[in-house]
Amino acid sequence: MGMQVLMSSKKTVPYGLTPGSVITGKWNGSSYCIIRLIGQGANGSVFLADSAGTQVALKVCSHAADLALEYKVLVTLAKERASSPGPRPIELDDWVSRSGTLFFYAMEYIQGEQMESFITRKGQVWIGAFLLQLLGDLSDLHASGHSFGDLKAENLLISKDRCRIRLVDFGGVSQFGKAIREYTEWYDRAFWNAGNRRADIAYDLFATAQLLIKLSCPSLSVSTFANLDARRRGEALFRQLSREAVLQPWRSVINKAWTGGYSSADQMRSDIARIQQEWLNKQRKSPKLSPTQQQLAMSVKKPRRKWDWTDWSILAASFLAAAVLVKLFGT
Repeated sequence: MGMQVLMSSKKTVPYGLTPGSVITGKWNGSSYCIIRLIGQGANGSVFLADSAGTQVALKVCSHAADLALEYKVLVTLAKERASSPGPRPIELDDWVSRSGTLFFYAMEYIQGEQMESFITRKGQVWIGAFLLQLLGDLSDLHASGHSFGDLKAENLLISKDRCRIRLVDFGGVSQFGKAIREYTEWYDRAFWNAGNRRADIAYDLFATAQLLIKLSCPSLSVSTFANLDARRRGEALFRQLSREAVLQPWRSVINKAWTGGYSSADQMRSDIARIQQEWLNKQRKSPKLSPTQQQLAMSVKKPRRKWDWTDWSILAASFLAAAVLVKLFGT
């Protein structure tokens, strides 16, 4: 229901845009040479393209309004801070193709590793730090009056340059109060009979809790619960989660997100920061931090943007604990 990431350029591509095809904007005149298809979704297809020697991502769609909304949100986020959580927008234009006028926008091509792959490789100790970053990004998005909608692990990349979360595929971004435009069942509260499918802050925070569960218990699959009545799915999931010791520190956060107990992403971030602090305090009792723990402590210290007093009041304790750990036990 969200965008499907394609690993091969051999698949049939939409709009006749095979590798080597060139798109030229009607109004701005910029040209883009298609390299390969990256992904397809209900609201268009994304291609890797070359623009004057620079690789960019190009989203092509037949619906101007859908594309304009996504582009507007990307522009808003880019203006909020120097390092946008999403791709940096480049331009929005029309393309007069053989089959008629289509619409596209060009954006930064983010090179990174999918979040699930990173956690598998580096360890679940990184989950909390990345959730802090994600909730900060969602807070900025929510301030613009939009829900991300199709929030899932596949739409989260860990950038190679700064080891931070980047949100990709804004096709599910929906204005508060409107129907969610794209969703994935595991992260959709309506699938679990935990709420409706209308865009609001709580919809994204429910998905964040489901992301936490998925990263902590990767063997869990939506197919296990798909055949159950919607009213029984949540009960069945929580029975299974009660046997997962790895989720014990996160149970209060998950329960609160599931029941709509958070009114903002910052509230959920505050609880995640507290749990992170408790974990860091426990590490102080260890004779020596492992390299992974040292990396994590340093990653938690890195600011996601220019913080105000509210951000510091929420995260200061966690950051100070990380700094103490590195000073006392770092090599």
